[in-house]
Amino acid sequence: MAQDKTLMGQEIQYKDMMRDVINKSRDRKIMLNLTVQEVQGQLQMKEDACRFLNESLKDLKQGLEQEKEDKADLKEGQSTVQQECSLPEVNVRALSQKLKTEAGLLSVGG
Repeated sequence: MAQDKTLMGQEIQYKDMMRDVINKSRDRKIMLNLTVQEVQGQLQMKEDACRFLNESLKDLKQGLEQEKEDKADLKEGQSTVQQECSLPEVNVRALSQKLKTEAGLLSVGG
């Protein structure tokens, strides 16, 4: 009888130890799953951030190209204005009179 009680006590103790091992194992598995989910979430955030940064970089490059084109157009326009301004001055009154005369001839002839 005493030996049976000792064996039953050891069996209960063994079952308690096994239950603790199973519970600890399950807890570790839960913690690992949570850690994996957290790492996956962080990875997704980093991928999203990289995608956003790449799109922003592409937009900046396009903006830079457009700015270069705009500067080239501006230089061309400035060059044209400088050329036109460097032409000899025209006598505005003589030109105006000539236009009036030609206009008068057209209306008389028409």
